[in-house]
Amino acid sequence: MTIFLDLDGTVVHHNYDPDSVPDQPLVRCIRDLALFISRQQHPCVLIITTGRSSAHAYQSIRLLHSYKIFPDLIIHSLPVGQRILINDSNSDAITARALCVARNQDEPFLTT
Repeated sequence: MTIFLDLDGTVVHHNYDPDSVPDQPLVRCIRDLALFISRQQHPCVLIITTGRSSAHAYQSIRLLHSYKIFPDLIIHSLPVGQRILINDSNSDAITARALCVARNQDEPFLTT
């Protein structure tokens, strides 16, 4: 399984000024993510995507480490705007899902 996860608004409070405002974790979301990953029967790859610069992205990654979440890859400095997931389909199984979550809502989003 591969999870692509945006940072701002999903696991940390959307932060317009990471230089002067420290990250505020969305604790329930982070714990939900950690639990979801731990329950997978096969290896799970976590790829963080963000518009943040590398320095600001790694600041948030250190926060995730404190919750025992260790991303495999970080893609930073992405442009602002829509993200589109494109994947092939397989008649035997669902091969891709996209979850759009309300920004900054500290509600579990993966356990269901």
